[in-house]
Amino acid sequence: MRNLFLVRYPEEPILIHAKGKATIGRAVENDIVLSEPRVSRRHAAIEWLKFQKGYCISDLGSSNGTYLNNTRLSDRAYFLNDWDKIRIASAVFTARLVDDPSLITDEFKELRDQAQCEVTQIINVSDIMGSHGATPGLSGDLAHLCPVELFQMLETGCKSGILALKATAGEGTFSISSGRVVAARFNEITGEQAVYQTLNCNEGTFAFTPQEIPAENPEITMTTTFLLMEGCRLLDEASKPDTTSATRA
Repeated sequence: MRNLFLVRYPEEPILIHAKGKATIGRAVENDIVLSEPRVSRRHAAIEWLKFQKGYCISDLGSSNGTYLNNTRLSDRAYFLNDWDKIRIASAVFTARLVDDPSLITDEFKELRDQAQCEVTQIINVSDIMGSHGATPGLSGDLAHLCPVELFQMLETGCKSGILALKATAGEGTFSISSGRVVAARFNEITGEQAVYQTLNCNEGTFAFTPQEIPAENPEITMTTTFLLMEGCRLLDEASKPDTTSATRA
């Protein structure tokens, strides 16, 4: 039986046991507690289905929805695959299904240690994922580290530099100063809206190049945490089903 871990940088990976239900929500009695106001008291659940031999996730009637790979869950259970992205409000978890638990703990420790190092080093995400090739800074696939995770990682590590994204929806560059996004461009959009436009991107590549970024007169003044919370709120609002037409019918 494969082991399921929920990985959310910079916290330790969470092992989901193959028995009962693991619940996610704002209330303290949940197995995974998220304190963000937009998280429902009992928001979502993950369960091992013995006969199907798989883990599934379901939304528990939350107000703002549970998202699997950027798609809002309906009222049924969905099976989880390796590298699936689960988003609840602005919290993103990566589902990792592995036979050997040490693969996850070692992979996570190496990424965390290097990303939080006071002196910026070469961080080769592709080596951590099991492939080859060295690139300066931090680079990889958006399917492995989505924009929300990237911005949170750079904020936690207080990094400064330029983050470049090449996604199917377009290209963008983001200036980061001590973990804060101070300027942004995505296609022809700038400022906060440029960041919001990237949060739904899960196909493409990214590259972070460390360099000194002046923090004076920033184009974006809100913290990265609030920037992501607002961006995810807008995503959720846009994906809510339109009940007006159904009511009229």
